[in-house]
Amino acid sequence: MQTNTVLQMNPLDHIGLPVVVFADDYSILQVNCLFSKLFSGAGEGVVGKSFSDVVASFFTEEGLALPGSEFPENYFEPSNPLVQLTTIGINVGRNKTLHWYRVVFSPGNIHNNRSGQIVVTFTDVTGLVGEANTQKQIALAKNEWENTVDAIQDIVTIQNKDMEIVRANKVAHELFGFQLGELKGRKCHEVFFRTEGPCPGCPILKAEQESFPQTGLMYNELLGKTFRVSFFPIFDEDGEIYQFVHVAKDVSQYLEDASEKNRLMAAIEQTSDSVVMTDLNGIIKYVNSVFEQVSGYSREEVLGKKTNVLRSGEHNQRFYQSMWETLLAKKVWRGKLRNRHKNGTLYTEDVTIVPVLGSGGEIINFVATKRDITREEQLEQQLHHATRIEALGTLAGGIAHDFNNILSAMIGYGEMAKGKLDRNHSAQGDIQQILNGGDRAVDLIKQILTFGRHESHGEFHVVKLQRILRESIEFLRPSIPATIELIHEIDETCSSVYADPSQLYQVIMNLCTNSRQAIGDGHGIIKIRLREVDARDGGAVFGLNSHANRYILLDIIDTGCGVEDVNLPKLFDPFFTTKPKEQGTGLGLAVVHGIIKKHNGEIRVSSKSGKGTVVSIYLPVDGRGYEGKKMPAILRQGGNERIMIIDDEILLVNVLSACLKKVGYRVTSYIDSIEAVTAFRENPNCCDLVITDMLMPNMTGAELAREMLSIRKELPIIMLTGYSEHFNKEKSIQIGLKEYLFKPVKNEILRTIVRKVLDNGENIDH
Repeated sequence: MQTNTVLQMNPLDHIGLPVVVFADDYSILQVNCLFSKLFSGAGEGVVGKSFSDVVASFFTEEGLALPGSEFPENYFEPSNPLVQLTTIGINVGRNKTLHWYRVVFSPGNIHNNRSGQIVVTFTDVTGLVGEANTQKQIALAKNEWENTVDAIQDIVTIQNKDMEIVRANKVAHELFGFQLGELKGRKCHEVFFRTEGPCPGCPILKAEQESFPQTGLMYNELLGKTFRVSFFPIFDEDGEIYQFVHVAKDVSQYLEDASEKNRLMAAIEQTSDSVVMTDLNGIIKYVNSVFEQVSGYSREEVLGKKTNVLRSGEHNQRFYQSMWETLLAKKVWRGKLRNRHKNGTLYTEDVTIVPVLGSGGEIINFVATKRDITREEQLEQQLHHATRIEALGTLAGGIAHDFNNILSAMIGYGEMAKGKLDRNHSAQGDIQQILNGGDRAVDLIKQILTFGRHESHGEFHVVKLQRILRESIEFLRPSIPATIELIHEIDETCSSVYADPSQLYQVIMNLCTNSRQAIGDGHGIIKIRLREVDARDGGAVFGLNSHANRYILLDIIDTGCGVEDVNLPKLFDPFFTTKPKEQGTGLGLAVVHGIIKKHNGEIRVSSKSGKGTVVSIYLPVDGRGYEGKKMPAILRQGGNERIMIIDDEILLVNVLSACLKKVGYRVTSYIDSIEAVTAFRENPNCCDLVITDMLMPNMTGAELAREMLSIRKELPIIMLTGYSEHFNKEKSIQIGLKEYLFKPVKNEILRTIVRKVLDNGENIDH
């Protein structure tokens, strides 16, 4: 029982003064018995009630009128970490006798050892304010001082108007190395700052001038500490200041923490990532400057709003639900978010959201760090695109040689079969379809090689686009249905351009094929228009990134199905197509775009769904003038010369041999390059012309040519290749070859070139 009694005793009852402990919202946490006795009319159960509500009815009108005693809310600030004092009048007892009390507020953690509490003591000083200062009252004052002020861990002194210390607490003596009582009579600035006069900005001067408490920060060099110094005026019976209560609290650590906080905030402001802090409901409480830059929203526009102001609509509800489940489980969430800029554009962020936990383990905030990775995603897409194209080029290079060999045999035998049959034979159409398929396969391989490796097998020279257009139109007419009208408007006065004719021919064929497919089986019009425009005039070339003054403008116009707006930006992307699989590979326009760029030109597309398409190509005018290119007249294609053919593909050897034998040539063929060189070495005059493949086992065509030319320098050699990454026409000329041809070669073209090489013994451009 004794133990239980001890445990139930209130430790505040041991203090010989009325004491109350309340929280920073003024709610009472604990009182002692003397407080209950002083405010006996307050009723039972004061714990939890507002301090001012409990004691306000006991204050006298005269007491509340004392200077500096607008008590408690208007005077006392719970957030102030300093000890604060005031004097109030209280009606005591049944007779409501006026008593004056010195009230001391000091920070503490008495109740349940929790911080943020205020301990208030009441000391009856009626005798000091009113009648004679008896010995008993002096003892009471001494007891008050020892029980309260000496227990305070801040510097507390009472000073007169001359700044002389009247009393000082224990901390003041110890901190500056004085024995108790030695500070009395010394001036404040002499003790604390070792100066002869008041420190600049001393709060006591302002307190005396304004008759109101003053507070300021002062740095003490002797101690190397910063103090928050407060002076509270004490008034006499006539309302005149006669003393000051001086309180100095060491706030060095507080300022250091504040400085650390400021440094942290500065770091957050200077980071390259967006930082956002929200409450538990996703309400934005803080954003840094990077957030403003990335999102386009200012702080003022988003503070107090939910983060969904940034939502793009690209994530479904399940996405956000999963995010919140992770966060509310006190786990870190990481992922990518597509957000919407203030201007409506979308951007991608790499986001990490961290739940911030309070001292009790509860979530109090969420902090998100977000890095804008929009540009990185674009670069990644470009890299993926480049890798895909490189893979395409590698694949094309790997199969081109063998594939072209197969096509050469197929087309060669097809042409020979077609030539053996009567023109009206029923198989003529079937064979022609085989040849058309072969031609389409050849074009596809060329497109893949051109796009994948950015290669061109042709040559650039000054040409007239009018001539290329007329030839293209003549070639196109048979393939254009009667339901589609092919119109052309060609200005014959247009200047020349510096271009590769074969590539421009490919551009025209691709674009016109697209137009024909866009019109489909219905009626329509394809219009080809050629004219010359001046970039300085604006108009037709307005907005052109021109580096030349004059351009040749080629328009391909159709009345087909058109292109939807959403697809226009993708037209030149590789593999993008709106056609059925059997009609397009998605490489045509990408190849066209690449060719025009290599010609220093521009390409524009204007289209509306259901209203047709206009493709405009701008090629810079060449100022060197057109000289034309005269082709030698073809008199004959046959002969009786001796020709050696070397190729490791037996089908190709057979078709080439048959093609040339048909027009009278005497052909010797080899499928082994070593065997061919051996035979030539034994009899260098065994042939009048050599036709060799490039890529062969044991010895390449280039090695074979060098060996033969070292034996017989004037020997005419024609190189055929399905594909070679490291050998081109320039290198073939350096070796001394007469021609360098890409498979497959039409029979008629091969016979023509063979004849010209044999007749002239010099290089032929064809």
